[in-house]
Amino acid sequence: MSLIADAAGIAIDTLYCYFPSKTELMVEIVKTTAQREVDVVAGIAMRDGTARERLGAAAWTFPRRALRRHRLTYALVAEPVEPDAEAARMVYCRALSRVFKTIIEQGIATGEFPPRTQGLQPIA
Repeated sequence: MSLIADAAGIAIDTLYCYFPSKTELMVEIVKTTAQREVDVVAGIAMRDGTARERLGAAAWTFPRRALRRHRLTYALVAEPVEPDAEAARMVYCRALSRVFKTIIEQGIATGEFPPRTQGLQPIA
């Protein structure tokens, strides 16, 4: 917490006024950062183009953005965290899953993709 307070140019007590624990800070970082990524991918999903084009663009954009900020990505996706932070991660994992699922369903409806098989299931 002290490193974050120093980087933000604030006293650690000020940081604790807003985030009483490291877990609460991590949850907020996950919410803010992950929502931005969901918004980017959702924007791709809603633009013009075929489902195949949109799926390809979304599928490449997400990892490309993640690799640009690999340390942050590791902290947000893979680093062991408290259950509250993991729950926040899963909210955005499900949101991304819904975006990709929507594109795939649109592609199935237009005949671009074959009908869904039993093996393709969204994250619960």
